[in-house]
Amino acid sequence: MIMSTRNFVSLGIMTGTSLDGVDLSIIKSDGCNNVIFLGGKTFAFDSYLKRSIISILGSKRRDSVIDIIERKYTDYIIRKISHFLKLRKEKIDIIGFHGQTITHNPKLKFSWQLGDANRIYNFFKTKTVYDFRSNDIINGGCGAPLTPIFHRLLKNKYKMKNVIFINLGGISNLTYVANNSTIKAFDCGPCCSILNDLIKNKLNKSFDLNGHLALRGKTNFKIVNSLLKNDYFEIKPPKSLDRMEIETDQLYNLDICDALATANTFIAETIFVGITKFINDFDDIIILGGGRKNKDLIKKIKNKFDKKILIAENLGIDGDLAEASAFAYLAIRSIKKLPISFPETTGVLKPVSGGKIVK
Repeated sequence: MIMSTRNFVSLGIMTGTSLDGVDLSIIKSDGCNNVIFLGGKTFAFDSYLKRSIISILGSKRRDSVIDIIERKYTDYIIRKISHFLKLRKEKIDIIGFHGQTITHNPKLKFSWQLGDANRIYNFFKTKTVYDFRSNDIINGGCGAPLTPIFHRLLKNKYKMKNVIFINLGGISNLTYVANNSTIKAFDCGPCCSILNDLIKNKLNKSFDLNGHLALRGKTNFKIVNSLLKNDYFEIKPPKSLDRMEIETDQLYNLDICDALATANTFIAETIFVGITKFINDFDDIIILGGGRKNKDLIKKIKNKFDKKILIAENLGIDGDLAEASAFAYLAIRSIKKLPISFPETTGVLKPVSGGKIVK
C-alpha cells in the first residue's frame, strides 16, 4: 500500500480541444495538499497531424484510418517527451497522459481520447496513467471537467478566498471553490475551438495572435443572441460539452474580424451566464488557458464583471501549463486511489478515482 504522504515526480501531458499542440509539465506532489511546479514546455502540432486529428473529430468507432492517426499522434507525443526530458535532470516517477479528445458526448455517456499509453510506457519504462474519464462515466458522471480538484489545490496553495477558476481552452470551463472547500464545476461553452476553426477556415492560420484581428471587428449581437438560445445554457450543473455540440455556422457568414469579435462576445456571455445563473458569491476570478492571451476576449470578460479578474501569471502560475499540471496531479491521485471526480463536479454518484495504469 502506498503511503499517502509520499511525494511523486509526475509528468503531465495535455493536448486540448483547441488542437494547438502538446503541453508538458513536471510537478512534485503528494497528490493531496502539496505541490511544487518544476517546469514545462509547449510544442505546437505540425500541420499534417493537426489536419489528421480534425478529420476524425466526432468519430464513434475505430477503423484503420484512426489507428494510423493514433500511431502518428503517439509517436509525436513520444518524440516531444524525449526532447523535453533530455533538457531536465528530474527522474520521473509517473506519466499522466490525457490523450487527445476526439469525441466527448456526455448525453451518450461516451468520451474518447486518442493515444496509446502502452507504447508510451514501453518506450520510457515509466508507470503511465491514462483514460481518466471512463470510471467517472461508468459511475454516472459526464466525464468532465476533471481539473476542479487541482483548482482547489491552487486555491489553498495561494491562500485565496471564494474563487472562480476559468480555463479558456477549446471549451471554457470553470471551477468555483468556496472558503469551506466546497467545489462546483461545469463547462460554460465553446471557446478557443471556434476561434481557431474560424481563422483556419478564413485565413488558413492557426489562431488569432493576441486577439488582434478580433479587436478590429464589430460584434453581431443578433448572432450572439441566437447562439445563446441553445438549451445547454439552461441546464443546471454539473454538465459538460463537446467542442462540436453547439452549431456556430452563422459566424462563417461574417468578415473574419467581425466573426472573431462576435465569437469572443459569445464566449464572454456564456461565462457570464454560467456564473450569474449558478454561482451565488465569489471574490476573485482567475483565468487560465490559451485564451487568456486573447486581448479582445479578456477585455470582454472583464467588462461583464465588477469583481477582480486576474490572469494566471499574476499569481505566478503558468497559464499554458495548468491543465498539464492538473493531469500530472490527477495521475498521482490515481496511483494512490484517491478520488479525482465528485458529484459536484461531474455528476458522478459518489467520489471516484480514475485513470487506468500501465506498469
